[in-house]
Amino acid sequence: MGAFQVLEEMTHQDPSGEYLRVFMSPDNFIEAKSGSDGWGWIKMAVNNDTIIRMAQGQIFKLALFVYDIDKYREVQRSMESEAQE
Repeated sequence: MGAFQVLEEMTHQDPSGEYLRVFMSPDNFIEAKSGSDGWGWIKMAVNNDTIIRMAQGQIFKLALFVYDIDKYREVQRSMESEAQE
């Protein structure tokens, strides 16, 4: 079973966003800088509750998903068309 399947199920079980949160760009995008050896960094904003919970020792796994928005929209339209059939 893939990680995205588990995350999708978590969204169904947690509609309030207590256990799975999304911070999208460009709203939460603050800064990015390319670095040496092919690696750089990105700084994004998250809500204070997430920071407080992390500081209190609650374990969160943070991930950054980077995807092509045009391809995303193409796949989304295709999925919506199939759902209507």
